[in-house]
Formats: sequence, C-alpha cells, structure tokens
Amino acid sequence: MFNVTLAVLLHEQGVVSVPESYLREPLTTHRGMPDVMVDFQGLRTMIEGKVDDQPAAEQAALQAARERVESGIAYIGVALVYPASLRQVPFPGLKNALCHTTMRIAVFSEVGESGWSQGDLGHLIDLLRRTYQQLLEEDVVTKAVDVLKVGVNEFGRAIVHDSAFLQKAKEILNIRELPQRTRKKPQDNEEEE
Repeated sequence: MFNVTLAVLLHEQGVVSVPESYLREPLTTHRGMPDVMVDFQGLRTMIEGKVDDQPAAEQAALQAARERVESGIAYIGVALVYPASLRQVPFPGLKNALCHTTMRIAVFSEVGESGWSQGDLGHLIDLLRRTYQQLLEEDVVTKAVDVLKVGVNEFGRAIVHDSAFLQKAKEILNIRELPQRTRKKPQDNEEEE
C-alpha cells in the first residue's frame, strides 16, 4: 500500500502520471507492496519498495529496481526502504506521513545508480529530476535510435534479395510497377536541316 500511496502523492504533486486504477479505486483495496509503474517525463518508472523490518530490504529493493531497468521494463527504477513505523500509521494519515517520512532511496537507470541516500518526498522528486537530466545529458535516446537504425539497415540488407518477401511486401502495401513509357530516340526529335 505504501508504493501505491506514494505514487498517488507524486501524481498529486504533478511529478508523475499513474494508472487510472490507482486513482479510481480506494487505496485501501491495494494490498501488500505491489510494484508500481508510473510515467515520469515520458519514461516508464518502476517503484520498488520494502520496509526496513524485512530482511535485506535495501538489497531486495535495489535488485528489483535494477532488474526492471536491465530487462527493459522501465527506464528508471526507484528502490525505496520505508521505515517500519509507517505500519503504525492509520490509513487516513498515511499520505501525510509519507510526505514527511525520511526514507532510504536509490535510483537506477541506464546511466547508472545513484547510491543510497535518505530523504523525504521532496528528496525523491529531486533524485528523479536529476536522473532524468543525466539521461538527457548522456543522450541515451540518441544512442537507442542509432542502435535501431543499425537493426533496420541490417534487416533491409537481409531482405533486399529475397524475392518472395519483396513480392509479399508489394501485395501488402499495394505497390505496382509503373507502366513503361516509350521513349523517343534523340534522332527522332532532330529536324532535318
């Protein structure tokens, strides 16, 4: 429930977009600590949270965030470790408590790992913005486009001599050969002197 509530808080701050189901359903219907996917600046971002009374909470949260990025599920993985004291907060006060609670936070992305730090919701927002800026500076998007271009070119070279593929592509795209034009010979255009 902490991850979903945190995602809703980030949404209310205008930082992320969350799935509509989180906004429609009462937060009390979300049980346990589900992984939460949000959209941050157009990038899929996964929130992986654990509570500090769980064994190896930091390692488990960071490993899950890292795996989400390395597998391509998300561009940014946020590992959070919530204090166990949040378990004692009655649900109506959870949003307010999460706004002011100090959490352990690490962010993982294609440009690396932030390392663990402690902070509140504002600190998490700052880390997300810094990570986004690093992704822009590293020009990850351009690198991805370059990889895609290489793949498209290799695909093109592989099919260019495959007549069956080309015939099927012509049919699907409704491509027809242009009618042959009869060309006049240059001597036909010359007038006799």
